[in-house]
Amino acid sequence: MGPCTGAGRARDELVTAGVPVSPVLSQAEMLVAEHFRATGTVFDDAHGTATMGHPLRYRHHPATVPGEVPPLAEGVEHVPAWESAGEL
Repeated sequence: MGPCTGAGRARDELVTAGVPVSPVLSQAEMLVAEHFRATGTVFDDAHGTATMGHPLRYRHHPATVPGEVPPLAEGVEHVPAWESAGEL
């Protein structure tokens, strides 16, 4: 492989050589990329703002979308109990 003049050429040469490649995106680019919305990594929160979810998918312990946090003034009786993690 000769010297590369840009990211596009480097990617093309790696693909031609059979090397799996992927772009490195900023968080702003990820928030607008359709792929991440389709996989649920990016979603709109309750206020309609694009939000990053958990990027990994676990078979036995799926990540959940965080809910609203109650104000501290409401006391601990309003905080949900931790769910059992079950068998590891």
